Amino acid sequence: MHILQCNMYSRLTYIIFILLLNICSLNGQQYGFRNFSLEDGLPQTEVNATIHDSRGNIWVGTNGGGLSRFNGKSFQTFTTQDGLGNNQLWALFEDSDSNLWIGASHCVTQYNGLSFRNYFEEPVPFLRSYIFFHEDIHGDIWVISNDEPSGTRLLKIENDSLVEVTNRFPELTNNNNLFFGFLNTPDSLYLGTRNGLYCLSDNSITYSSINNNSQLEGNFILPLFYCGEGYIWFRAVSSVTQQTLYAYKNGNLIQFETKEDPWWNGVNNMYRDHTRRIWFSNPGEGIAMFDQATGEITYFEQSNGLPNDFILNFMEDHEGNIWMGTQGGGLIQYSKNNFIAYNFESIINGDVVRAIFQDSNGDYWFGLSSAGIVKYDGSRFTPFSQDRYPGLVNVRHFIEIERNRLLILTLNGLFLSDGKNITSVSHNFGFDTPFQFSYALKDDSTLWLATLGNGVFKINSGNREQLTILNGTLQSNQVHSLYKDTRGRVWFSTNNGATVYENGTTKSYTTEDGLNNTIILQITEDFTGRFWMATFAGGINILDDKSIWHLTTSEGLTSNIIYSILTDHSGNIWAGTQNGVDRISFDSTGNIASIQHFGTSDGFTGIENNGAANYIDQEGSLWFGTVKGAMKYDPRNVEPNIVQPIIHITNIKLFYQQIQWRNDDYSKFHSGVQEWFPLPENLVLPHDSNHFTFDFEALSYQAPEKVRYQWKLDGLDKEWSPVSNRTEAVYPKIPPGEYTFMVRAMNNDGIWNVQPAEFTFRIKRAWWNSIWFISMLVIIFLGITYSIFRIRIRMVEQKKHELEELVRDKTSEVVKKNKQLEQQKEEIMVQAENLQEAYQNLERLSEIGRIITSQLTVENIVSSVYQAINNLMDATVFGIGIVNEKNHSLDFPGVIEKTETLDFLSFSLDDQLRLSVYCVKNKKEIFINDFEQEYKNYLPSITPPGKSGNSSSIIYLPLIQDKKVIGVITVQSFEKNVYTDYHLNILRNLAVYTKIALENSTAYKKIQEQTENLKIANENINKQKLEIEKVNKELVDLNQEKNHLIEIVAHDLRNPLTSSLSIANNLKTTASNLNEDERDNIKFLVGALERMNQMISRILDIRMIEQKKVNLNCEKMDFGQVLQEVYSNFEEAARQKNIKLHLQHKNLFGIADRNYLIQIFENLLSNAIKFSPKDRNVWINMEEQDGEIRINFKDEGPGVSEEDFNKLFKQFQRLTAQPTAGEKSTGLGLSIVKKFVDIMGGRVWCESEYGKGANFIVTFQKIDRSG
Repeated sequence: MHILQCNMYSRLTYIIFILLLNICSLNGQQYGFRNFSLEDGLPQTEVNATIHDSRGNIWVGTNGGGLSRFNGKSFQTFTTQDGLGNNQLWALFEDSDSNLWIGASHCVTQYNGLSFRNYFEEPVPFLRSYIFFHEDIHGDIWVISNDEPSGTRLLKIENDSLVEVTNRFPELTNNNNLFFGFLNTPDSLYLGTRNGLYCLSDNSITYSSINNNSQLEGNFILPLFYCGEGYIWFRAVSSVTQQTLYAYKNGNLIQFETKEDPWWNGVNNMYRDHTRRIWFSNPGEGIAMFDQATGEITYFEQSNGLPNDFILNFMEDHEGNIWMGTQGGGLIQYSKNNFIAYNFESIINGDVVRAIFQDSNGDYWFGLSSAGIVKYDGSRFTPFSQDRYPGLVNVRHFIEIERNRLLILTLNGLFLSDGKNITSVSHNFGFDTPFQFSYALKDDSTLWLATLGNGVFKINSGNREQLTILNGTLQSNQVHSLYKDTRGRVWFSTNNGATVYENGTTKSYTTEDGLNNTIILQITEDFTGRFWMATFAGGINILDDKSIWHLTTSEGLTSNIIYSILTDHSGNIWAGTQNGVDRISFDSTGNIASIQHFGTSDGFTGIENNGAANYIDQEGSLWFGTVKGAMKYDPRNVEPNIVQPIIHITNIKLFYQQIQWRNDDYSKFHSGVQEWFPLPENLVLPHDSNHFTFDFEALSYQAPEKVRYQWKLDGLDKEWSPVSNRTEAVYPKIPPGEYTFMVRAMNNDGIWNVQPAEFTFRIKRAWWNSIWFISMLVIIFLGITYSIFRIRIRMVEQKKHELEELVRDKTSEVVKKNKQLEQQKEEIMVQAENLQEAYQNLERLSEIGRIITSQLTVENIVSSVYQAINNLMDATVFGIGIVNEKNHSLDFPGVIEKTETLDFLSFSLDDQLRLSVYCVKNKKEIFINDFEQEYKNYLPSITPPGKSGNSSSIIYLPLIQDKKVIGVITVQSFEKNVYTDYHLNILRNLAVYTKIALENSTAYKKIQEQTENLKIANENINKQKLEIEKVNKELVDLNQEKNHLIEIVAHDLRNPLTSSLSIANNLKTTASNLNEDERDNIKFLVGALERMNQMISRILDIRMIEQKKVNLNCEKMDFGQVLQEVYSNFEEAARQKNIKLHLQHKNLFGIADRNYLIQIFENLLSNAIKFSPKDRNVWINMEEQDGEIRINFKDEGPGVSEEDFNKLFKQFQRLTAQPTAGEKSTGLGLSIVKKFVDIMGGRVWCESEYGKGANFIVTFQKIDRSG
């Protein structure tokens, strides 16, 4: 095929490029089309006309649904109810005054943004099917109309009427018919007629020189498109099924050669966008795009993403998006998206991509769930289906082990491709059973193979090592992916955290280490050495050198379910989620700078990612496997949207109410209403109309859902609002003043419009807040102030005279007062000396208190207090009494009398005739300066004194701690009237220090006692420790001997017991000739031997588990089928006790050893029957819960007591509950269940309330039936 490329340089007359075109129609590759139809608000699906006006709006004319304005998010529709002349529209046009012209079936309508003006013809056309508008250099509007029964006519707007002017031009009526028209230049209009092309310019018609070309002889010439660079494109129709495309310029005619491709015979519309791409439409057959820069034509149809094949028209918006009106398919938008989708449904009948890889030849391989593999070499897709290659389903990963040898990992084993054929090779790698392989990693000469259920295999030079739970190298055998970090370590993403392998050792990270989710699907490393882990429902967990922290929706992720994660060549982290992909970017220090989401508006049509299904190819492009194909992101071809959004303020509401600004109620507040959006001009509102709502919109069609706004009310706001996706701003209670509301918008790539949209208005003051009212108030206030001032002056003068008289009287009084003050001064000097002395005593008391409280024995306390008191007052007798609760006495250790220390004194607290006891009992101070006269104030009589006689002056003060008297302090003198209040206060202060000292002494004494006790206890503990260690060693030896003995006994008993059981069973089968007692004895013998055999088997099972000699043969199986078999085996046992078994199960699949699984189910069901009374129920329920198989064994037995819960699942434990029908229990069943469940990666536990039955629950990881 050859095609003309339009001339780009005006200095040349013309240049023709004859190119061999590269025709592309890739059925697997999907492009960036978006469809808008009825569900989006479009009133009708047939779009006959589209236009992008000078204000940035998109207008859509429909076939019966009226006219719609589209802002990228919603459609605003106008119909006959709004003034439109007819709802069936055929053409849209904008004139030089920005008026919109609408061609309808029965009229032509002009819309100026405020109202519709309809131009009808007389008579009204019966049915119009084509309209074309043209504005000449004089501003006149011309219309070409095709209708029944008149045919195609030339019309014109004259004198505010629609007038037919065809008859004014004989060239169009003399043996001729008008067909179509199209714009040649802004000044001329080409008319296609039966006799050829005519040019209408400046109200005259001329015959076009194009008609004289011999190549066009015998053809109808139908105009198509004016290129804008002097080229005219048109169709030359030679028959109903044959047409030729031509380009014409300056007398030269160039044929657009299509190599007789029948597709081009149906082309009836053409459009060129600003990038010089030319678009052709063939209604019913899709569209073609010719890229003049590359010479490549790409066809679009429904098979590669075009939503509808019936394209009627094209239009380009200000951002370069291409819009297409369709017949029955609504409105279509084409944008250059960041992502290209590759879909395979039409290629291999599947679209769920689980693996992506590019081999050394540059070919791409896509693994699809339940479908097979597709190979793509850049131009052709080659399917490899399971029909041809049995077992080639559920592909999870690819790895090239050498050139042209591609290892394919599936859930059905390993396969190998040489580029042409695929063979099964599981046995070549030593796998007799086709394990479920999930991921592979090639590390130098080492091949790592991850599985779902069998851990990881490390293969090196023919040697194979398995890493599993059993050998302690993994926390889970379910391994989803592998990753090699920059230090050469290998990471495993498992169902129970992450594990890293280095130099033969492993280290695991689980929830105990800070992970917030156990299921890790993939791991990557950033440029700072941190590890990013994709979790199922926990967001991203980040591991650095110090801790694990979490990145979730709270920090900006769009989902907490992260299926895949990788690091691109620029250091960005890409997280595949359940609703698109998030790109995490960093600053130079490694801190998160931004999180950007890519979804359907960016071309990521697959929506939900698959686990670990991502890849970076040799060119640095990123690939993501989704449930709807593979998504490709090429950073080299990303074109940011640098076009500023077009911002409009669309509406203003008051108090949330829609306002009709043209109504009489509001027209007095403004000078008019703007066109297109009903905004009042020069708006001035009263003070109580001050609640505003501003509606606005930004026209950015590439990704309108990502448009963000900021607004500001100048005159009220100091700063712009935070960035928001809201399209309204509410301002309540705006104070009077002049304001300008400003709003600006940002497009999907962060480009803000420079000039915000603005609306200026004013709110008037209330009358009581007006300037004239405030001025009047100021004048009144000044008048009142002046009057008050004059009155005040007169009052001041009167007061002056009164004060002069008063001063004379007061002067004499002052002289008298001065004399009194001199006397008071002398008294104050004396008081000052006393205060100085008191201050010195206070300092002395503080020092004394420090000394007293530092003493730790009672003797030292008594001595230090005495020395202090003796320096401050007469302390002929001094003592401190301590309450002894044990002896119910008041003890005085070391009373000092006349500087000598007396023997220990103790008085009973029941001695009611002692002042010291009175002080303790009543918590009262005793202050006596004449004993003989004053003691009766406290006691009726007194205990006879000692040989020294009674003191004359006595002070007793109680020592109180926590409202409890702990002792007394006393000073006494044999002289009368020795003590004053001054001495009493000194003693009170010293009593406080004494009390503290006594507390310290008591605490110190206790500490000494405790220290001694601890010393003795420590010696006893050391002795007990040595004895315990000795006993423990003996117990270990005995336990080993016991285990050895049990094993010997069990093995030695097994063979004779088996023989005995065989003989007993033979006797049982031949016991028909014996009497009933003999038959019962044989039956009892068989039962006893079977119980012994079962017990020995369980003992050997436990020994095998403890010695880690379990030979697991794990395989995929139907757990429901196994449970049904076990249920059937126990129906007879349940019938014997009249127990009704209830089984609910599903066909759920998991990985397990069949024999051990049967033993688990048999033990739990046997216990449920054994411990249930007769005539009860046992429920066995299997269900799926959180990705696990959950089996419940619930009975109506006695339940499990709180004490027994600690014994569950331990060996040889007899619980409180007993079998209800004399059955025997070894105490080993639950311990075997626990050990078997653990080694197969499951969990088992019991839920029970004592007396209300027990529910034993066991869970295993569920897998897909096909996986």
